[in-house]
Amino acid sequence: MWKKYCLYSLLGIFILTMFAACSGGEKDPFTLVTLRQATQGNVVSKGFRYRFQSPNIVQVHDHLGLIREGNLIEFISGRSLESRLAGLTEDFELCVIKEYSPFVHFRVEKIYTATDTVFIPQAGAISYPQVHKADEFNAEGYAEFSVDGFPYNKTAFLRSQVDKKFYVTCQVGMEEEEGEKFFVLTGEDSKLRVAEPTDGISLMLKVLMKGNYPFEGGFTFSEAEESFPYRKSTRIVGSVEVDFVKYGMTVVSS
Repeated sequence: MWKKYCLYSLLGIFILTMFAACSGGEKDPFTLVTLRQATQGNVVSKGFRYRFQSPNIVQVHDHLGLIREGNLIEFISGRSLESRLAGLTEDFELCVIKEYSPFVHFRVEKIYTATDTVFIPQAGAISYPQVHKADEFNAEGYAEFSVDGFPYNKTAFLRSQVDKKFYVTCQVGMEEEEGEKFFVLTGEDSKLRVAEPTDGISLMLKVLMKGNYPFEGGFTFSEAEESFPYRKSTRIVGSVEVDFVKYGMTVVSS
C-alpha cells in the first residue's frame, strides 16, 4: 500500500511539473537590464533576451522606433510596433532580443503591462534603414544649398534642378491636403514636399519634429511643381526624395 501511494505521489509531481513547463510556468528568459547594459553587453542573458522597464521611447513609426537612456539612443523594431504602443497608458516593459544585423538593434517580442501581455507578430519582413557614424559618412555628390534657393517664381530653374542632389539645413514640418498628410522641408519663403519617405526616414523626420530640431541631410530633387498658382499660394515648389538624415553623431540613410 505504501509503495502504491509513493508511486501515485511521484506520478502527480511529474504531471504538475510537465504542466507548469508547458503552460509557461518556467522562469522568464528575459533579463531585466538598462539600455546601456544591454547595448554594452555588461549583463549576460541566454539568447540576448532582455527586459526594459518603463523605457524612454523617443519616437515610433510603423515597425521602427528609437529608445533612449541619457545620451545613448538605439533602434527598436517590431511588426506594427507604433499601433501596439499607441494605446498603452500605464507602465510597461519591453521584452526584446538583441540583434546584430543589419546593425545593432533590439527586436521587440512582447510587451508586459500590469494587466496584460501584448505579443508582437514575428512574421513579415521589416524594411530597415542604413545607419552610419556621422564622421565616417561620405556625402560626396551633394551640393550645399538652401530650401530658399528654389524660388516659387522660377519655373525654368526648378525644372532644371530635377535629379540633382543637395545638402541642406532647414526646418521640417507636416502639412495636409485633401486628407493626406506629408512632410515638408521649409525655408523662409519656399517649401519642398518629401515624396514617399522610407520607414527609417519617416521615423527620423518625426524625431526632428518632436524635438523641434533642424533637418540636416541630403535629398534628390525629384519633381518640380508645374502649377504656378499652386506654388505661389502654398510656397511648395517641388518634391524631393530624402536620401539621408543626420541626427547627432549618426546618419540614417534610406
